[in-house]
Amino acid sequence: MRRISGDRRLKLVSSTQPSPLLPGALPIGTTLLGFAVDVSFGILARAGPATIVARRRSG
Repeated sequence: MRRISGDRRLKLVSSTQPSPLLPGALPIGTTLLGFAVDVSFGILARAGPATIVARRRSG
């Protein structure tokens, strides 16, 4: 099991398959049959931030 912080340990992941990023963490579906959660994240921004970042990087 992977230690997260202090005495806390990661035991389960919410995906249907074990995660290669979290070895040792079992899918929660092995304990709660049929349970699965799939989540997607996205970031939206207007076009302006790219020019702001480029300006800050150039000095």
